[in-house]
Amino acid sequence: MYEYNTSRKCDLHVPSCNTSLFKMSATDMGIRMYNKVSTTIKQLESFKDFKQRLKLFLLDYPFYSLSELFIQGVS
Repeated sequence: MYEYNTSRKCDLHVPSCNTSLFKMSATDMGIRMYNKVSTTIKQLESFKDFKQRLKLFLLDYPFYSLSELFIQGVS
C-alpha cells in the first residue's frame, strides 16, 4: 500500500519480474487481481464483509478468464 493519498492508495505493489514463470505465479496474479477490485470493497474493515462483498462483485461481473479481467477491468 502507498503512503500518499492517491486514487490507487489501497493497491498493493506489484513486484517487477523478468520471468514469465513469476508473472503466472499465484503471488503475482493474486496481487494483480486484488488491485482490480473496487476501492470500496478494499476499504471494508472486517474480513467477513470483504468476503461477502467480493463474492457479490464476482457474481455481478462474471469473468471467464484472467485476461478478460485484466483487459476489461472494473471501476
